[in-house]
Amino acid sequence: MFELINNRKRQRTRAVGLPDTGFSLIELMIVLAILAVVAAIGAPSFGQFVRSGKISAATNDLVGALYSARSAAITRSTSTVVCPSTNPINTQAVCGTNTSWNNGFIVFVDENGNGQREIASEDLLVQVEPLSTGIELVADAVYSDRVFFSDDGSSTNLAGVPLTGQFTVDFGDQQTRQVTVSANGRVSSKTNP
Repeated sequence: MFELINNRKRQRTRAVGLPDTGFSLIELMIVLAILAVVAAIGAPSFGQFVRSGKISAATNDLVGALYSARSAAITRSTSTVVCPSTNPINTQAVCGTNTSWNNGFIVFVDENGNGQREIASEDLLVQVEPLSTGIELVADAVYSDRVFFSDDGSSTNLAGVPLTGQFTVDFGDQQTRQVTVSANGRVSSKTNP
């Protein structure tokens, strides 16, 4: 009798083609619940990672533009300017008046030292597009309109008086970065807790 039962089991398995395998509905629901918990834990971390990346990108754009301006001032022995612009990606870009740094900014060689770009005669060195949504780039009163580097690479106003000022890169209530330009033209950045 025992042989008869074993033979029928073998026949049934052969008739279907394969032995019974797969997941039950309960096993599938448990796996989906575990995935949901892992995603809920990881999503806030990923959001923080994205915000941190946007702040870093905006800070790097600013610091890179400032370094380029200072370097060009020293190597060309002429003044350079970094200023906010309403049309920073256009080849005809000029400094904007009462313009937010969030709209983008430009770096140009200021041959005549007036702090404004003469499109026909002054080279455009760097163009930075508008910042990502949510990023705020705020200059203190010293650099609200422009950063002017004299021919020796120092940060001055148009009259030649040395200036030190700061920028703050912010993403809402998240971590902020501070970029400082000293009177000797050195650029530094730090993260504010």
